[in-house]
Amino acid sequence: MGDFLRKSGKPVVICANKADNQDVAQMAVGTFASLGFKEIEPTSCTHTWGITHLMDVVIKHVPKVESEEEEKRLRIAVVGRPNVGKSSLVNRILGEERVMVSEIAGTTRDAIDVPVTLRKGDQELPVTLVDTAGMRRKKQIDTVVEFFSTNRTEQAIRRSDIVLFLLDALDPCTTQERRIGRLIVDARKPCIMLANK
Repeated sequence: MGDFLRKSGKPVVICANKADNQDVAQMAVGTFASLGFKEIEPTSCTHTWGITHLMDVVIKHVPKVESEEEEKRLRIAVVGRPNVGKSSLVNRILGEERVMVSEIAGTTRDAIDVPVTLRKGDQELPVTLVDTAGMRRKKQIDTVVEFFSTNRTEQAIRRSDIVLFLLDALDPCTTQERRIGRLIVDARKPCIMLANK
């Protein structure tokens, strides 16, 4: 778990519970220091000791709420199975290489938000493109990272205003793609299906 958290790049706070006295608290800090995380907070939920300080530490890592301008942006999620061309499509829309493209399936592991203003004539539309990880079948999800990547893709669908569902024009519809379609239908999101390649 420690290795997974380090690779995530996210702030990590260790909460060492059941530190019911100062001796146990000091021992807990020493024990968990070997994990390599700087913030170790001894607490006792039973006696509510250390909880206030723990909350102060956690709050400083909470990201700022999206600005009113960001909330007004139309959110467009780009979804599909691995290596169908989602990142290439986003880069083409942007006119630049903003997200990584690779021949290796599963290169995109997270949902990447890219703000952009679409223009047609004198009209402008501020949108946020969400390039998502390719969704695999559950039997093929063999790492913790892939599990959370798939989970973030499902969240991106739910948070979107419109879904661009990318398919491979050369391949028949797969089980993964039927599952993605079901998620979009269940979330009741407007969907545009694109046949790539």
